Amino acid sequence: MIALYPGAFKPPHRGHFEVVKSLLNGTHNGQVYTKDNYKDAGASSLSGKKSIVDKIDKVIVFPGGGERNGITKGESIAIWKIYSKYLPGIEVIDGEKNPMFAAKEYAKANTDEDFYAITGIRSEDDLVDLRRITTFTNTPHVQGLVIPAAKGNEVRASQLRQAALSGNLDELRDFFPSQLNREELLSILKMLKDNIISEIMNEKMENLFEEMFTSEASFFESDTEKIDRAIDRFSKESSLDSDFIKKNLQIYFSGDKEDTQDKTDSKVLSFIRDVLYKFTEPRVIKAYLKGERLDILKEESKVPEYTKYMASVLEYMIDEGMKVTPLPEIKINKDEANASNFFGKTAYYDPNVKEIVLFVEGRHPKDIVRSFVHEMIHHMQNLEGRLGNIGTTNTNEDDDLLEIEKEAYLKGNITFRNWEDNYKNKNKVMAEGRYDKISTQVSSDLFKSLKDGETSFFKNYETDDLDFQVHGDFIPTGSVKYFDVDGDADYDETGEGNDSIRVIVSYNPKVVPDAYKDIAYTLKDIVRHEIEHLTHSDSDNLKPGKYMDDDSFVRALVKLEKLPKGDYFKLEKEIDANIQGMYFRAKKEKRPFADVVKQYFDDQNLPKDDYENILNLMRKRLPALGIKQRL
Repeated sequence: MIALYPGAFKPPHRGHFEVVKSLLNGTHNGQVYTKDNYKDAGASSLSGKKSIVDKIDKVIVFPGGGERNGITKGESIAIWKIYSKYLPGIEVIDGEKNPMFAAKEYAKANTDEDFYAITGIRSEDDLVDLRRITTFTNTPHVQGLVIPAAKGNEVRASQLRQAALSGNLDELRDFFPSQLNREELLSILKMLKDNIISEIMNEKMENLFEEMFTSEASFFESDTEKIDRAIDRFSKESSLDSDFIKKNLQIYFSGDKEDTQDKTDSKVLSFIRDVLYKFTEPRVIKAYLKGERLDILKEESKVPEYTKYMASVLEYMIDEGMKVTPLPEIKINKDEANASNFFGKTAYYDPNVKEIVLFVEGRHPKDIVRSFVHEMIHHMQNLEGRLGNIGTTNTNEDDDLLEIEKEAYLKGNITFRNWEDNYKNKNKVMAEGRYDKISTQVSSDLFKSLKDGETSFFKNYETDDLDFQVHGDFIPTGSVKYFDVDGDADYDETGEGNDSIRVIVSYNPKVVPDAYKDIAYTLKDIVRHEIEHLTHSDSDNLKPGKYMDDDSFVRALVKLEKLPKGDYFKLEKEIDANIQGMYFRAKKEKRPFADVVKQYFDDQNLPKDDYENILNLMRKRLPALGIKQRL
């Protein structure tokens, strides 16, 4: 018996490893399932029940193609190869673009073998992933097998990527198989660390920058000198050795004030109270005594507003494939004397410590960000090993330095301009009809499958900026007079699974084919509606400026009739999705947009006030969506 284990695996972690291990040694807690009982089987497996299954002789892993969260398919396969040392009986096969399809094709090519199609789950939230078994329709020699994560192995790739960025090996070890030795763990970290930075920055770019802005250089340079002078003067006045003074200072600032002052020489204690506290902060003195660079931001200082633009331009550079990682440390300097000097500094890059210092006093924020880009080019040059032989700051004395600076000015300015244009364009309204083509294709495919007498539908769709699966169910029933079409969008915020759209068509066989035309137009509305939901949900299909907060709580209350039905249609997500879906239908049906909207809400039997409020909300959103229609 062979187990097929398709997935993104970006990257493969301890949870994935344990799934394979448990399959090969027979310790898994798996449940066999089909598309008809996946929810019950999944819940049963989570409760500890298992099916008696044939011995698994081999597990074939299919890592998905493309890049996700900065991690490539090649890196995923390389990590599985490391794991294979500890998993006799594993084979790794390129899952190409879609690992589910790759697994299905493998099964279709080997009809003399019996297979289990494996899906791992961690909680009830993952039960929706079991729908993927519909991929193996018309392959009777393939059964679904759900494997619940063992306690302590509920690992999410997103958590792993956060730990990888921290570089904490002890923390990272918890995410990887315990069997790995230090060298193997380090090799994986080396593969992942630079790449996962882009994902972290996409999620929390501004927060990352706040951490990077750790100092105000001018403030601490002056304090260092003050502390040095004060200690030297007090050493002479008190006849106490300067090392003795520093040792006592270390004692005093090492713990609780009440506890440490009893251990501090009385003369030194007086010096602390009467001298040091007059001109600096205790935390600065602590840094000084530790021999650290005094790069602690003053408590009252705030991260400046322009850092969000610096975060954006850095993200742009990464997206453009520019080699900027590992990232430099970034410091700001508010030196008034430098600002008043015509020949004062604007910024500089220290290649020895990979540090950018920006002089910001009296400068326009845009100019500061432009300087940042310039210095980032120098950082890239340093990472390429091209700054090592520069021994001067005078471009008239060194031709190599002149070329380095020319490149930084040219490439820096062009990068800044391209980013600026891109930033402005990204924040404009979305062009009308952007997803009309894919909406037409999906709705047509669903309609054809219905007309062909199919009871279910599954297909993966991929465009330049969308990647999702579509599941369809076609249910002939006498419980509806005509037909009913419903849909929903599921998204995977972990980045491990696939976003999906589910469409359910219930129809009365007595009215078919007379109902086909109306069903076809309704499918277009529903599909475009659900695609819109994918673009503003927290997944790989999220589009810039379109994120909307989770509203599942309100939806649940409406469903339980704890809130009026009209509140559902007033949700931010539903306003945009309804506009896009109905407008797409109106164009295809060649009907006035206002008529389509009116017909839809007439069927909802809403109170008049609710209806008017919903229309007003839609009217306000039309310009933002680039749709030149009136309601």
